[in-house]
Amino acid sequence: MSRFLKLTNILINTNSIHYIEKNTSSYTIIISQYKTLGFMIVGSGVFDAKCIELDFCQKNNTNDYNIITEYINTLK
Repeated sequence: MSRFLKLTNILINTNSIHYIEKNTSSYTIIISQYKTLGFMIVGSGVFDAKCIELDFCQKNNTNDYNIITEYINTLK
């Protein structure tokens, strides 16, 4: 299985996908980006998280919708 999900205009690292929400005719992919600032010493430091939502509609993004459907089917 590939580590990346190649869509029309974006390449997604599958390790950064937090979850995929399936609606009636669309998918919403939530991507989490975590980073640490400074250095870590015994649990101290600054931790920052940012979430990005990507929406793919079956009507408007048919190719991407089908790619995501295939990706989900390979996970089962």
